[in-house]
Amino acid sequence: MTLQEFAMSLKEFDSKVVISPIKESEAREIERRLNRKLPQYYREFLMTIGLKQDVIFGLIDKVGDFDPLFDFLPKGQAKKYFRFGDNGGEDYWLLRSDDFSDHSIYEYEYYGDGKIKSIGKTFEDLLGESYSFLKMNKDSLVANSKKVRAVQFSIDTNNLDQIIQSLTNEFRCSVAREVGNMEVSSAGVITSNGTIVLEGVETLIKKQEYRDWETASYYFNWNESVDEMNANSLIERVEARLRNDGLKVTLIDYGIRVLE
Repeated sequence: MTLQEFAMSLKEFDSKVVISPIKESEAREIERRLNRKLPQYYREFLMTIGLKQDVIFGLIDKVGDFDPLFDFLPKGQAKKYFRFGDNGGEDYWLLRSDDFSDHSIYEYEYYGDGKIKSIGKTFEDLLGESYSFLKMNKDSLVANSKKVRAVQFSIDTNNLDQIIQSLTNEFRCSVAREVGNMEVSSAGVITSNGTIVLEGVETLIKKQEYRDWETASYYFNWNESVDEMNANSLIERVEARLRNDGLKVTLIDYGIRVLE
């Protein structure tokens, strides 16, 4: 199945599958991380279907997860292949980056014989299999209205006011309950919590600190709808705001999840 056929077929499941085409800047960032050009067929897949998707399971869903794997793949092979997903376990799925005419999917079994082997199907075969799976399970697919993109923000700072001041530069944000109620783990990690209100939504914020850490870390969870993710992502705007104001932010992206 070609990408064009696959994209057209997804219209049948329009309200039940999530796609989120990446931007050109994100494609270039992936290529920068890999230090190579992406095969055109895979690049077009990312620009049409995207990373944040629940159409094909097992594929990489974050720009930051693309890695040249120089210390992982057998010697001399990292320049020939790149990882685009896995088989649900510890075995990597690879595509060729030295021969763009070869659309075969390869697998590297880290704990196997150390060889990279074709799994006997192409990227286009994978598209066809995914369409067949959707068709077979159409009645049990969850509506996009019940799905969210879920993340956790982790911000390294000793001062919650720095976070609040940064966020109020662009958003409605305030402290609802001061951080307190300390608990100390057996390892000596001190955890305390409070609540903040961001854009009208009250959410728990936690602080962790340890005597050997350079700074404490604050973290809070956030969900956004699929429509918001694709149209005007608050998650991306919050991350950019914090980074622009000089805060060290780690975004732990849990991907697309079904609301419970």
